[in-house]
Amino acid sequence: MRGLAAVLMVQQHLGIWLVNSHRYAAQVRAGFMYVNMAGGLAAPLFIVLAGVGSELAGQRARSTTISLRRGAVLLGFALLLNLLVPSWFSWASFYVLHLLGVWLLLAPTLRRCSAAHLWLLALLALTVAVVGQTWLSTPMKLNNAMMRNWQRPFGPARLMAFEGQFPLFPWLALALGGAWAGRLVGKRDVRSLWLGAVGCALGAVALRGLVLVVDNAAYDLPWRALCRTSFFPLSSMFALMLFSLCLLLLALVVTAEGTSRLNWFRWLVPFGRTSLSLLFIHVVCFREGLTALGWMGTQSPLLAGAIIVMFLVVWYRISARWAVVDYRYGLEWWLRQVAPSQRNA
Repeated sequence: MRGLAAVLMVQQHLGIWLVNSHRYAAQVRAGFMYVNMAGGLAAPLFIVLAGVGSELAGQRARSTTISLRRGAVLLGFALLLNLLVPSWFSWASFYVLHLLGVWLLLAPTLRRCSAAHLWLLALLALTVAVVGQTWLSTPMKLNNAMMRNWQRPFGPARLMAFEGQFPLFPWLALALGGAWAGRLVGKRDVRSLWLGAVGCALGAVALRGLVLVVDNAAYDLPWRALCRTSFFPLSSMFALMLFSLCLLLLALVVTAEGTSRLNWFRWLVPFGRTSLSLLFIHVVCFREGLTALGWMGTQSPLLAGAIIVMFLVVWYRISARWAVVDYRYGLEWWLRQVAPSQRNA
C-alpha cells in the first residue's frame, strides 16, 4: 500500500506543477482533474500506514528505541526538505514528514492504549481541530502562502497545530485510527476493518448533513470545520471520509493477502521501499527545477501525463536495480542505520 501511496503522490504533485489549468481547462475537466484528485489519498494513506506500522513494529524487540530514533531523524529530514524547497516551504512549514516524525515519537506511549482509548483520542484530535480553527478564524481555504507564513500570531506553533499543510490537529486522528487498524491487521480481522470503514463513511455523511439543518454551515465557523468538503484545512467530515477509504483499501489488501491477486501489484513494491527518497527527489527536482526554469504550470495534460509516466517508469527501473544492494545510501537506508531493527541488525 505504501507503493500505491507513493505513485499517487507523484502523479498528484507533478500534475499540479506541470499543467496549465487555465489554458487547458476543458481537458482538465474532461478527465485529468479526476485522476489528479486521486492523489489526495496519498498523504492519508502514508499517515494511516504509519499508525498500522507502529502497532505491528511494537511486537518486536527494541521497538520503543527504534521508533524514537527514527522519529527524531524523520523530523531532521523534514527540516532539510523545508530548506531545500524554498519555493514551496518556509523553515517553519509543517508537512507530512513532520507529522510522521511526531507520530513516531508518540507511538510507543500510545501502544499502551486500548482500542476504545485510541478512538477517543482520535475524536479528541478532531475536536481540538474544530476548536483551534474557530479560535484562529482559519480561512475556508488555506493557500500555500498562508501555510508557510510563520510570522502571524503564534508563529510556527500555529502552523504545527492547525494551519500547516498537515498540522497535528486533525491529522493525528488518522494515525491514531491507523494504530487501531494495525491491531486488526495483526489479527487479520477483516470484518472489523469493513465495519470501521462503513462507520466512518456514515459519520462523514452525518456531518455533511449539517448543511441541511444549520444555516450557512458550509461557510461559518465552527460548522464549516465539521462539515465542509475541505482538505486545506482538513474538516472533520473529510477526515472521516479519507480514513474510511484507507480502511477499505486495508481490508481489501488483508483479504487478498496470500492469494495470487496481490501479484498483480508487485510492481508497486519498489516504490513503497523507496517512498521517502522518492519524495525528496521528485519534490526537489521538479518543484525547484520547474520554478527555476519558469516552466511551472505551462504544459498540457497530455504532455504532463507522459512526463509522469516516464518518470515513474525510470524510477521503477532504478529502484528495482537498487534493491540488489538493499537501497544503500537512500534515505530509508539511513533511517535503518540510525535505528536498526532486530531484523535489519
